Amino acid sequence: MAELQLYNSQGDRIDTNNPEVSPRIENFFFGGVRLYVEETDQIELVAFFRARQSKSSRAEQFYAVYNTNDRDRLFSRFLRQLRDRVEGNMGMSLQTSSDDVQLFTLLDESHTPPGTDTERNTLLELLRDGKQIRIGVGANADALGLLEMALNGAADSVAVAEKADIEELNDCQLTIEVGSYSGLEPLGDTEALFAEKEQESMDSSPRSSRPRATGSTSDETDKMKTIGMPIAVVFGTFVALFVLLLIGSNVAAIAGVDTSIVDPIVFV
Repeated sequence: MAELQLYNSQGDRIDTNNPEVSPRIENFFFGGVRLYVEETDQIELVAFFRARQSKSSRAEQFYAVYNTNDRDRLFSRFLRQLRDRVEGNMGMSLQTSSDDVQLFTLLDESHTPPGTDTERNTLLELLRDGKQIRIGVGANADALGLLEMALNGAADSVAVAEKADIEELNDCQLTIEVGSYSGLEPLGDTEALFAEKEQESMDSSPRSSRPRATGSTSDETDKMKTIGMPIAVVFGTFVALFVLLLIGSNVAAIAGVDTSIVDPIVFV
């Protein structure tokens, strides 16, 4: 069975006559927490929203705390019950035009997580290792895409907040900040965790090695050059000596020298 509680930005419960104060909700407000989801025995969803008493009144800031055992269509069911409570029972109207509630207005849509495949896989591996991760993204839609991805078996608590260093988020496994970031940017200590995990992946991947070519054309050519060079020198020396011998024999014959040892070759 689902339960919905509503608080103002000071942490005062507003949907009951019994006075109740939540310091946690008050700190969520000062930490700029826009959305928090924790999944243990049941699911707790805490969302920032704005509502006004009338069309002419100023929109006030509130938090909704939603507890349920059913994960199916979580955001859709939450929004429907919140609207019924705020607009149906309390006579207020939800305000969705301010920049600080843009993430709230996107809850009922599916979103694609930012970053490359490698970055997303690294993030999921770190979360499964039990690491606390802090990530910066450039848009609220990116934050929701990352939150949805992480909650599918990798993280048990995710927050989208302006400040990750508040006490209430000390145990939060993944904190997402929306700002002037590109893609999926690791922040603070998370940057070193990313670099370490990516290095581990590189070290564990099989190295590709090309086998040395045996009997390749270049090797055979080099070998033939190595063997053929001394043979050519010897052969050339022999030919040169033979030619000199013939020339000398003919010259001697012409000069009348006895060349009976070698028959002269007469040439023109």
